[in-house]
Formats: sequence, C-alpha cells, structure tokens
Amino acid sequence: MNITDFLTTYRNEMQQRDIQDLKQIFNFKRVVEPGIRERVIEIQNEHATWAKFEKALLAEYMLEDA
Repeated sequence: MNITDFLTTYRNEMQQRDIQDLKQIFNFKRVVEPGIRERVIEIQNEHATWAKFEKALLAEYMLEDA
C-alpha cells in the first residue's frame, strides 16, 4: 500500500464532496485494509483534525511507500 497516494486520493474525494474533517477521519477506517484498521482507529482517537491525522498516518506508514 502506498499511503501517500492513498491519502491524496482519499482527501481529494472527500474535498470534492465537501466532507468535513471529523467525518473524513471517522470514515477513513471504512476504506483501509482490515489488517491495519485497529491501528488506524487508535490514531483516529489521538487526532481531532484531518491535517494531524494525515500527518500521523504518514509517519506511521511512510516506510511502506518505498
């Protein structure tokens, strides 16, 4: 999984639909692989804005991009 591409696509789709940050964060767990869903939920609980949530996901999964 390329987290950078995935987040860019997700963010663009949510912006086109004018979805608010909190809903973007809440709905993200629905589109990730089941193997990382629990960790994504933990990260969700720690970050209240999309920018902080996205930054935390990038930090967590950036090595997989390579």
